[in-house]
Amino acid sequence: MLVRAPFYPKEQQRMKVMIFHKPLMIAALIALGISSCQQNTLEAERVIISRPDRVTIQRQNEAQRLAEEKAKQRIAEKKRQLEDQHQKIAAKAEKRRAQIASNDTIFTPPPWRKAIPEPQPKPQRPKYRVASSVKGRPGFVYNPFTWNPVDVRGYRSRSIVVDPNDPAGRKHAFQLP
Repeated sequence: MLVRAPFYPKEQQRMKVMIFHKPLMIAALIALGISSCQQNTLEAERVIISRPDRVTIQRQNEAQRLAEEKAKQRIAEKKRQLEDQHQKIAAKAEKRRAQIASNDTIFTPPPWRKAIPEPQPKPQRPKYRVASSVKGRPGFVYNPFTWNPVDVRGYRSRSIVVDPNDPAGRKHAFQLP
């Protein structure tokens, strides 16, 4: 049998307090350690995350500002170019008006505005039917209207001829092959 050492009332009371508070103290210490670690990690995350974001945002803002400045410069340059062109055109027009008003020179349109003569249409010959040659008989062709052989010796190729035996006469002119 185990014999316990006798406890005195003060020591017994202190022991009860220690036994009762010991788990609470351990839990408090653990909670304090966890919370302090969590705060540090959160602060570290804030530092890691927020600084690049700020830098990125600053870089984006800077890039936007530079792009806007370039766009404004391009617009200003275009305006200057347009104003220069307008001034040149206005100066030329004023010079031309002064020439016309003084009648020193006779007004002639610029060379690119001169009237271009329209090409005269060529008179079109009426289309004639083309005769076909008679095989085995040089100098003879078939009349394309009546299919009668016609003597065309002495005529040149592509000449327009009329069959003397055709009852329609001039209406049935045809071309030699």
